[in-house]
Amino acid sequence: MPDSTPRERLFRLSLRELLVLIALAATAIVSLQFASAGWVTVVAGIILAAFAMAVIVALVDRHARQAFAIGFATSMVVYGVVLAGLCFNSAWASLEFNPDAGMLPTTRLLKVAYAAVVKTRWVDFRTGQEVPDYDQQNPGPNAQYISLDERPVRYTFMLIGHCWWALVLGYLGGWFGRSVYLRRIREPAR
Repeated sequence: MPDSTPRERLFRLSLRELLVLIALAATAIVSLQFASAGWVTVVAGIILAAFAMAVIVALVDRHARQAFAIGFATSMVVYGVVLAGLCFNSAWASLEFNPDAGMLPTTRLLKVAYAAVVKTRWVDFRTGQEVPDYDQQNPGPNAQYISLDERPVRYTFMLIGHCWWALVLGYLGGWFGRSVYLRRIREPAR
């Protein structure tokens, strides 16, 4: 008896999906370059909307789209649980949100990106003015008023970066779930 199920290609990217991916990549680059509290809100909103849509599709749709949504949502949850489980030490200070202390491969990749965009300067916090040619080895009499200023702030950068990683890993998990589903329906019944 011939197979009557419709054949779907394992990997098919529509033009709309490609345009969405390009827009998200551009947004990710800009949000990391200019990481701020406003960008945290925007990126967290994107991640929350994507997760909510995936859960809804996982609950009400069927077939390959449902498999994609289940893989997407599951991968995002797993990454979030791993991140939450690794990111706190005994003092409840976040480890994975510091590029120099994190252990996850995603944190290590974000460390490279952070090093490429960070701008550091020494600032006299009484006046808010930059201290040119400040020497940490020979600080001088006003050293107690001078602090290092990093832009973007590392915690904000890492928070945004981990949100984007959650989305990327969710997307890859969605494609994996879809491919498992399509392989399963193509196998002959035993």
